[in-house]
Amino acid sequence: MRTIAYDLDEIKFCWYDGFFAWHNQTYGTDFQTSEFKEKLHIYMGIIDELLLERIHFFYTTPFFKQLSPVSGSIEATRKISESGCFKKSLYVTSRPIYTMQDTLDSLSSHFPHTKSNGKHEVHFATEWTNHGGKSKADLCVENSVDVIVEDSLKYAKSCAERGIQVILLDCPWNQNGVEELPLVTRVNGWPGVLQELL
Repeated sequence: MRTIAYDLDEIKFCWYDGFFAWHNQTYGTDFQTSEFKEKLHIYMGIIDELLLERIHFFYTTPFFKQLSPVSGSIEATRKISESGCFKKSLYVTSRPIYTMQDTLDSLSSHFPHTKSNGKHEVHFATEWTNHGGKSKADLCVENSVDVIVEDSLKYAKSCAERGIQVILLDCPWNQNGVEELPLVTRVNGWPGVLQELL
């Protein structure tokens, strides 16, 4: 029996929709997830430091606490959980650890079927928020993850290089560059995830 890991943002929750909605309301901008195809700071035209400051503030708002589930994610993960193909499921995220309670609350509301031993197991990668520390790949290796469902090309590559199978949801921001990695399979949405795993 194997272990499956899920990224949270853009795999389970529509993070960009929530972030852009908050940013547009707060700063009078008009950013759209459907138009985002490059690094976030380039698309938004702001420096990294200002972007990080705004992201950290976003995590304190109701917009973050009320992120919508990604289309198809609830039913698909229910099917994966019920299939018996995986002995354990967990989450590996780049969200800051101070979002833990809001993250657990959202998972309990929308994904109660992904609990292991009666609770959601969430691991917070610290490389992004602390400029060092454990990466998603490190956390996957430590927790004997066999497969991760991910949307980030960067994290897909680093996990595949450590021998972890990656199911990469096809998104405008993750084009180009995984075709040469045999452990990365690009799929179209949650139906593609189910086809690959079950």
